[in-house]
Amino acid sequence: MSVTQSADDTGRLEEPMPRLETMPFDKANIETACRFVAEVCGQSLVTVALDVVRQ
Repeated sequence: MSVTQSADDTGRLEEPMPRLETMPFDKANIETACRFVAEVCGQSLVTVALDVVRQ
């Protein structure tokens, strides 16, 4: 299904799309997760595997 077809199908709906609500999040958790990902991505797979085995 193409994006154009999906948009056309959505436009033909007889009822409005559901309202989107914002999702609350904790800024500190997002920052911690980003630091973790950056740290892991900077390591080789062997280093990550050894760290896991050592734990």
